[in-house]
Amino acid sequence: MKISVHLCERMIKKISSLLPNAIGILDLQGNILAHSEQSLVGIQCQGVMTMLSSGESSFLLPESEGSPEQIPGLYQSLTVNNEVTAVLLLHYGSQEEEAFLQIGALLQEYCQRVLADSVSTDYLKMKDFQKTTFYTEWLNGKYHDQEDAFLKKATEFGVHPSAGVTIAILHLYHIAFDRLLFLDIGEILSRMDFHAIAKDLDYILILNTISQERIAFQFKQALGEVQIGESQYLLAVGGSYPYYDAIQSSYQEARQILDIYSGKAHGIIYYSDVVLESYLNLAPNRIKRLYLRTLFRGCSQQEISDICNFIDVYVACNGSIHAVAEQQFTHKNTVQYRIEKIRKISGLDLRRPKDACLLQAAAFWNRHSENDSLPPAEAGGSDR
Repeated sequence: MKISVHLCERMIKKISSLLPNAIGILDLQGNILAHSEQSLVGIQCQGVMTMLSSGESSFLLPESEGSPEQIPGLYQSLTVNNEVTAVLLLHYGSQEEEAFLQIGALLQEYCQRVLADSVSTDYLKMKDFQKTTFYTEWLNGKYHDQEDAFLKKATEFGVHPSAGVTIAILHLYHIAFDRLLFLDIGEILSRMDFHAIAKDLDYILILNTISQERIAFQFKQALGEVQIGESQYLLAVGGSYPYYDAIQSSYQEARQILDIYSGKAHGIIYYSDVVLESYLNLAPNRIKRLYLRTLFRGCSQQEISDICNFIDVYVACNGSIHAVAEQQFTHKNTVQYRIEKIRKISGLDLRRPKDACLLQAAAFWNRHSENDSLPPAEAGGSDR
């Protein structure tokens, strides 16, 4: 394994400020990679080969044996994974030999620690990159009908195919211009029991061995670290599937949730709770507008919106007249009057479950259709 010149220069800069001795780091051919004094530039040190051929981890070349090709001093090996990758050269100074050797041993220990930390960090970064690449390929369908290839990668990155897969998409409100906060959130998410992939201003979360309850707990805990409340995000959680090959189905379901509720809702929304709404949203806008015009004959666009808003409140209050009256700051008789008015216009009675479903669909389509003007149709609904 080759050691980077940048890392060598960083180590030399640190230790040269502590000692008057000339210090160099050399490759295994004796070439200077980094140095503290210009006198070491351009020299090929034969002492490196002498040390390597001896099989020892250090070699002391006396000043009396020095030459332009043999710089006197202490040569010490630097290893990575038990393999010699470079040599540390400490040139003689004014120290006694015993003190000189002690200083050399301390410098060698310091450089070994820096090397170990750097290699470990680089390794982890590379593994994280490779893991993200694998998850991205999985999400993009690369392993569709390639179970053997998937299982090989899954084993390498700790994915449990038998645990199934769920996709969630985190959409953050109001941080489009706060890139640092976005990156902070990514760093926090990387410590959770799922893998996060940044895409535009969203994070795609690939969930494997984690329950919905655990998702909610860890997620709220993660965003709490950067003081982001529930009103500032929407987490769209697609369906959970028992087989790895369904990852794109779960992803499309999460996207449907975002398409419907982005800017209109916040917190965590599970696809299993909004299946009907997802299918309703697939209807063309032409059909949505036609249904609204037909159902609420003779009503203006504003009147239709008012009726639909009332339906939403009624459904949210589970049909409780008292709860609706409280939420709308009105009398219970007024609530009853509005229900009866809707019945006369549409022929549908909110108090009947079957009719309530049809009216709820109308209210949903009113919220999620394009804001085209709805011209009033002929008046006259039919009682049912």
